[in-house]
Amino acid sequence: MLYTLSQISIGISTCIYSSSLLLKSKYKMLTVQIISSLFFVAHYFLLSELLAGFVGVVEIIRLVSFFLLERKESLNTNKNRIILGIIFTIACSICAYFTWTGIYCILPLIATMVVNITLSLKSVFFYKLGAIIYTVLTIAFLFIIGSTFGAISQCVVLIFGLIGIILYFYQQKNKNLNN
Repeated sequence: MLYTLSQISIGISTCIYSSSLLLKSKYKMLTVQIISSLFFVAHYFLLSELLAGFVGVVEIIRLVSFFLLERKESLNTNKNRIILGIIFTIACSICAYFTWTGIYCILPLIATMVVNITLSLKSVFFYKLGAIIYTVLTIAFLFIIGSTFGAISQCVVLIFGLIGIILYFYQQKNKNLNN
């Protein structure tokens, strides 16, 4: 029963998260990803994957923090973004230390660190690129822990991420042509 609930939860998360990768602004992307992450984290806890679950909780706090930075332009400085990235990387490492169950646990940890770095940059392109790297590592992790539907659904996220990057370049090209 818990496995079935976990797969439903990851399916809901995938639908929500995939749509975020098509959005133009980081603020809107973060808003949608906060909601998606709640389902994603529930999926990990339902599968008793504590490291990924607790790292996911840290990710939600990180998303909320960067969301607030995006809203408050005076605080949205490179220095503050880098400090937050470092804080959340350390927090994820602490979670990993206390919940480590095997070498495969390094995948969600590295994935989160990549997103921490890309969120520290103001560029929407790099954030979308970080999301793609995150998704590839997450797919591998989900197959390893036996969340087959989760891994397959993350392939959908990967496709949306690639479409999001293509749309970004298309929008930039049109913006340059109009100037």
